[in-house]
Amino acid sequence: MTSETNYQYKTMEIHLNEYLWAVLRHWRSILVVFVSFGIIFAGIGGIREFVRYKDDELRNKLQTEYDEELDKYLVEKNHLEKKLENLKEQLARQEAFEDTSIMLKIDEYDVAERIVTYYIDTDYEIVPELYYQNPNYTAVITNFYRTALNRVNYDLAVASDSEPNLTIRNPVSGNNKKIMNINTDAENGILTIVIYGDNEERVNSLYGLVESEIQKEYKVLNDVIGTHNLLLLSDLSKRDIDVDFGNIQSSYESKTEDILDGIKKTNKQLDELKKPKNNFPTKKSVIVQGIKIGVIGAIGGLFLVIVFWFLYVFLKDFLFVTEDIFRRYKTPVLGTYLLSDQKMTKLDKKILTRLGIAAEKTKEEQIEFISANIRFYNKKQEKIFLVGTASQETLSTITKQLSAEITDHEIIPAGNLNDCGKAIDLIQENGGIIFIEELNRSQHIFIRHELQIVEASPNSVIGFIVVK
Repeated sequence: MTSETNYQYKTMEIHLNEYLWAVLRHWRSILVVFVSFGIIFAGIGGIREFVRYKDDELRNKLQTEYDEELDKYLVEKNHLEKKLENLKEQLARQEAFEDTSIMLKIDEYDVAERIVTYYIDTDYEIVPELYYQNPNYTAVITNFYRTALNRVNYDLAVASDSEPNLTIRNPVSGNNKKIMNINTDAENGILTIVIYGDNEERVNSLYGLVESEIQKEYKVLNDVIGTHNLLLLSDLSKRDIDVDFGNIQSSYESKTEDILDGIKKTNKQLDELKKPKNNFPTKKSVIVQGIKIGVIGAIGGLFLVIVFWFLYVFLKDFLFVTEDIFRRYKTPVLGTYLLSDQKMTKLDKKILTRLGIAAEKTKEEQIEFISANIRFYNKKQEKIFLVGTASQETLSTITKQLSAEITDHEIIPAGNLNDCGKAIDLIQENGGIIFIEELNRSQHIFIRHELQIVEASPNSVIGFIVVK
């Protein structure tokens, strides 16, 4: 071999997909471990559950714990359902107000307003020289008007055929802002009515009801308390800005959002509230627990056996993939040959094909392909020496097959260069060298040693034949 040839003995490329296929070659042992672990762990799980099933003391303890947990669950569930019902009722009221409340229709920057002021005159005079004076009924009459006006249902004034449910009530509890305000200065007989609305028509409709009620009460008061005059001091209509209505609308929207948020949170709590499970051991649970533990054990066993075979393949430095020949030694693979006549499954053939073995070809086709490559790569040498770590029987078989196909060359089975001195003596003669290596048996450490021996000889390497 010339000194220019440089085998990269120490170069090693790792292709995980190839190693995984090498691991899958042992799929039968993997399947056995998978099933065995599944059966063993299923038995363990089933036996443990059966022991629990027969334990009356444990059953009573679990029953007590379950009853306590169930009571807590039912109390919490009822509380959340009641809370959710209340929130939905609040939301319904809020939505009703949204459609019917005048306050929510008012634009805070364009408020229709009407202010009407009355003066109540009872002709009362104080006479200085009289010790006894007639009673002054001005305050009584004024307060009576205010009381009467506050009793009126003003929703009747704003309702219509198209909007029958309109209301002047404030939609935000705790806020004292009113559509209708009755103010009095009772001692001086001043009665002031302030009305707000979203438009003049609504305001005037409200005032119409107020005016009608005042006229009705005027007749009653004249007869019951005493005569008096009801004088209109002022009647002012205007458009104004009143940010109080904007604040009411913001508070209403905020409250609605709070209710919606509360409903969302309560629904989430109900969804997350899980009914306690009855953990009493039963005949069914013995089977279920056995299957459950069996599946876990089978998966665990599968993981362990795959890890084992992967480490075995990775650390043993065997020739597992034919492509390793070219990657490590930059020497061509002339072909592969399947020694066994045993029938293989489709999966076995698929795996061997992925590992570089022509499992789909017949032996005649394999030898024909190898012979063609030998003729292509060997253009000068008349003698061809077969060496390698394969068994002597394998070398003899390959020699016989090749000799029948290649008649113009002498095929000589030299032997294993690692432990056969005769083989080393034979390759001192001029000729080509072909390595016969066995998949999953030949180790790279011995292949490298053989290459070193051949490198010191006068011969050149034609290539490798990988057998299985």
